Amino acid sequence: MIIAVIPARGGSKRIAGKNVKALAGHPLLTWTLAAAEGAKTLDEIVVTSDDPAILDAASGRASMLLGRPAELAQDDTPDWPVADHVLRYVPHLRWTGADLVVWLRPTAPFRRPEEIDAVVD
Repeated sequence: MIIAVIPARGGSKRIAGKNVKALAGHPLLTWTLAAAEGAKTLDEIVVTSDDPAILDAASGRASMLLGRPAELAQDDTPDWPVADHVLRYVPHLRWTGADLVVWLRPTAPFRRPEEIDAVVD
């Protein structure tokens, strides 16, 4: 199983609410969701966030929405504990795991589905 994890925390200090702010008419987060949805190699898309507005923006587009505890949403939180949280708390991944995790930050909105597929391949 190949999963995409989109880590989108709510506490940006430089640009408040940046993951749901509009970029070319759409929330920043939705550009990454669209690329993930268009990728042929991904089996699941998991959005993890501490912010209900971000989870709401991803609703209906991600395979799974996962609330993240505040201690995993700090400025200095490394990626590994967040990835570990996803793998432990998404029920079906807890038992089967994932063969590959693709980390897609919403702050890189210009990636294309075929670029995701090329990295996976």
